Amino acid sequence: MKKILFVSYIYPSRKAFSSIQLLTLGILQGISENGCQLDIIALIDKEEDVIDVEKKFEFNKNIIKYIVVNYGQPLFGDIQNIFIDAYFPKYNEQLLNCINQKYDIMISFSSLTASINVCNILQNKAINCPYYQIYSDPLIIDSNPNSKFKGIKINIRKILAKKMMTKADKIFFLGQPMSEYQKSLFPDMATKISYYDGCYSNIYKTDFYNSTNVTKLGYYGSYDPKVRNIIPLINAMKELKEYKLEVIGNGEINTIPPDNVSIVNKRLTRQSIINKELNCGIYICLMNYSPYSIPGKLFYISATNIPILVIFENYNNTSMKKYLEKFHRYYFCENNTEEIIKSIRQISQNRMYNNYITKMSLSPKQIVKEIIQ
Repeated sequence: MKKILFVSYIYPSRKAFSSIQLLTLGILQGISENGCQLDIIALIDKEEDVIDVEKKFEFNKNIIKYIVVNYGQPLFGDIQNIFIDAYFPKYNEQLLNCINQKYDIMISFSSLTASINVCNILQNKAINCPYYQIYSDPLIIDSNPNSKFKGIKINIRKILAKKMMTKADKIFFLGQPMSEYQKSLFPDMATKISYYDGCYSNIYKTDFYNSTNVTKLGYYGSYDPKVRNIIPLINAMKELKEYKLEVIGNGEINTIPPDNVSIVNKRLTRQSIINKELNCGIYICLMNYSPYSIPGKLFYISATNIPILVIFENYNNTSMKKYLEKFHRYYFCENNTEEIIKSIRQISQNRMYNNYITKMSLSPKQIVKEIIQ
């Protein structure tokens, strides 16, 4: 039985709903289902996030301990983290005293730098085992092509990313396109870099053929205009009058939506979203401006019989389409009003022929098995 030390910035709260939290839960579930023993270090700065800790681990009978470190937020972001070792004296001793120093694998999982920096400290002081970095979003993601400080920011992050990646034995990015992009940025790290597919969250079937939900469209996720463009979808609803669109998540919509669009501008709990999905006719996923990143929702909803429409901002991105096509699960269209209207109507017309088979290759157990084997 392998023993794994898992370090994450924040352990997922059941109160919130985000791709990073669901991916974290999926990886932890996969570690459990592979029969591994597990120690967890979470860097948490809010007491309410650690209430009912035992309930969070009810899927896992192999948890040994759960360590909370009050990290807080860095003052200067990326620049501070380049010199992060100077900011950890408050809890270096706490970490070293709490952990079991014999592990088969140490894993950092986070889209932030904090968990990786903790692993570096542990590596320097106490831990002597293979170290794997698993990323949801890398530091260099190129998600905002309009930023005035894009060049400066990427140069700073490139210094930081290389510093962090140097000590890892293996590095995993979400999806093959992002993995290949990171190899091009860091060719001297290419032999360490690989990718993992996201895992599904729940297997469930919905009565998609029920006439009352066929015309309900659901978009459940953020729609920050700096990252994704939801406006063509909103405009498409002006013609798709026989449909209703439900939007739930954080973001801004700089247009007046038609009456058949409802917007809840906040995150809901995962269970609340599942209830929405069960009454959804078509699930909408907006891709990012970045041609390499993949919203985690593409994977965690894949074990359902709900049609999933993936709206591409970069429709000519053949590497991403080729990667997603191999799952035989998604519909694709370009992010313009006319193509969205056409695709939604075609999916509805073909609904009686839909037969989505759950891909066991996307189960948490299989995804983690390929990482830790």
